[in-house]
Amino acid sequence: MKRINFADTHVEEEDVKEVADVIRSGWFTQGARVKEFENEFARFIHAKHAVALSSCTAALHLSMRALEIGPGDEVLVPSLTFAASANCVLYVRARPIFCEVDPETYCIDPEDVKKRISTRTKAIVIVHYGGHSVNMDPILDIAMEHDLRIVEDAAHAPGTLYKGRPVGTLGDIGCFSFFSNKNLTTGEGGLIATNEKSLAEKCDLLRSHGIDKSTWERFKNLSWKYNIVELGYNYRMTEFGAALGLVQLKRLPEMNEKRKKLASTYFKQLEPLREYIQLPSIRPYSNHIFHLFVIQIIENSPVSRGTLSEILKNEHGISTSVHYIPLHLHPFYQKTLKTRNGDLPQTEKISKSILSLPMHPNLNEDDIIYVCEAIKSIFKH
Repeated sequence: MKRINFADTHVEEEDVKEVADVIRSGWFTQGARVKEFENEFARFIHAKHAVALSSCTAALHLSMRALEIGPGDEVLVPSLTFAASANCVLYVRARPIFCEVDPETYCIDPEDVKKRISTRTKAIVIVHYGGHSVNMDPILDIAMEHDLRIVEDAAHAPGTLYKGRPVGTLGDIGCFSFFSNKNLTTGEGGLIATNEKSLAEKCDLLRSHGIDKSTWERFKNLSWKYNIVELGYNYRMTEFGAALGLVQLKRLPEMNEKRKKLASTYFKQLEPLREYIQLPSIRPYSNHIFHLFVIQIIENSPVSRGTLSEILKNEHGISTSVHYIPLHLHPFYQKTLKTRNGDLPQTEKISKSILSLPMHPNLNEDDIIYVCEAIKSIFKH
């Protein structure tokens, strides 16, 4: 039986060589390669500043710190997202307020955002879900009207555009993930992008224990002197990660195009099932780089999401996933924030019927056809 993984890491010989060069260099932690990666990524998304970190979770956390979000504050967050989008708010002892998502793009719903603003609201965390941009104009209007900050969780979206502009540069701070299955990987890793110098400087300081001079600076200048001026963290990116990221960044446009071509095959092959399956939506304001290819099983379909997933796995060797179980339904948030089933009916309905199909650059057209033929056979029988 053929095996098709839901996600995979794409690595070439050049990646191996660059990481090996770091080993030979003798300098492993944040140094010259990290700085080069920051500069190149900032250039790629047309941002003025970039701060490379150990994860996107670290980026989201430092965003809250840099924006001075704290106890008593509220931050609006979509519930259909990964835990880090909300946990970063809890890390600074503020309160995440969960919002509905658009039923077609699965991005935060601006109309629902308006309903949940209070006198305590200080910021909005928006998530560019699956590689499709949030509808930013209404979000920016809401933020301007209510004097709110915007943090873009662009973990799925390096290379996504909103009306021709790279996401991650539209709000106050953009946060990117370079986890192993992302469109660009550094193994583990993340990055903050911003056009505000003061925010970049704050994040730069906080990522390394609040120390005013990095280890690399002290090494270059043969100096042991430093001052701790803030309560910081160990959120540095390694030179290994940065070296890998620099090579991956060069290939990112090509890899994103590969994902788009694979998605095109999905669309073509699954078109006959439109009666039972809702395919991904692409709005005119956004491109879609397809970190995820998410289908939704339409109500009253003869095959449930669970049945489809199990048969694909057990009879065809195809792994799938779900993005996501809404955060407000998880035990931790229900205990901590007193959220309940039924709080976000639209999000809950979506989450029960969506399924993420295999999507990564190691796949080819024949793999996608194999997946689609399996899906069609399940609906047929």
